[in-house]
Amino acid sequence: MIRYPISLNDLRVRIEAEAPGWLAEAEDRTDRFRQARRYEENSPNWSRVKPVYMRLQHGKCAYCERLLAAEDFGGAIEHDMEHYRPKGAVPPWPSANIARDRRISYRFATGEAFPEGYYLLAYHVLNYATACKKCNSPLKASYFPIAGERAQADDPVHLRAERPFLLYPLGDLDEDPEEVLTFAGINPVPRVRQGVRWRRARVTIDFCELDQREELWRERTEKIVTLFLALEMLRSGSERNRELAGRAIETLLSSTSSHVNCGRAFHSLYQEDRDRAEEIARAAQSYLDSQS
Repeated sequence: MIRYPISLNDLRVRIEAEAPGWLAEAEDRTDRFRQARRYEENSPNWSRVKPVYMRLQHGKCAYCERLLAAEDFGGAIEHDMEHYRPKGAVPPWPSANIARDRRISYRFATGEAFPEGYYLLAYHVLNYATACKKCNSPLKASYFPIAGERAQADDPVHLRAERPFLLYPLGDLDEDPEEVLTFAGINPVPRVRQGVRWRRARVTIDFCELDQREELWRERTEKIVTLFLALEMLRSGSERNRELAGRAIETLLSSTSSHVNCGRAFHSLYQEDRDRAEEIARAAQSYLDSQS
């Protein structure tokens, strides 16, 4: 995961340009939920603003950083509009089945059930992101693990005391994911070894199975091999090839690229310990060879 910088005002401007009148309608709908004390409607309309989030995230899943299909066809197919805090009933996570099947066990609480859900945030612009179907449906579903006490509010700023475990990557509402979660080769790891950030990283990794999904392993290995070759060319290639390598590295480490957190971690390793980086790159290529 990485951060996608944007201010609340800029986000609202983009949304109004994409779907004129949507913000006013969102306020009306939220007022109805407030009166009903629950989320209830027949025709949700957040899909109208989904392209704003797809562009902001450069076409990537907010959680696993996979690059998804382009907006023309992929908007309705591969990109799900994700509510960070679920609008409906929130069950405890991990459930007994998830804990058993995925061997998840923590020495800290991850939040009680919340039957009413976060209905006042169903249309808040900083409660959205776009996610791939795997992260959104079977994995995130209606779960939302927290360290604090559940609360109801119409602005996520007022819910910071809940201390969510799952990272939120848009704007500055939450801390920068790269300050919490990094990579050792293709494997996501907490940046620190204990404390709040360790717990947040560990839960985020487990929650989205960021360390278990084969499609993520493969894409990250491809990233590492390509980046290593470009770094080697920059180090010892001809002047012409060094110029090309520099441009390639800039692209691979750009926020527009997939799995850039992994790529940036590998780039840092290369600067600190080239031999270890080469070992990882060769192991990555061996993995790709085994999959072909």
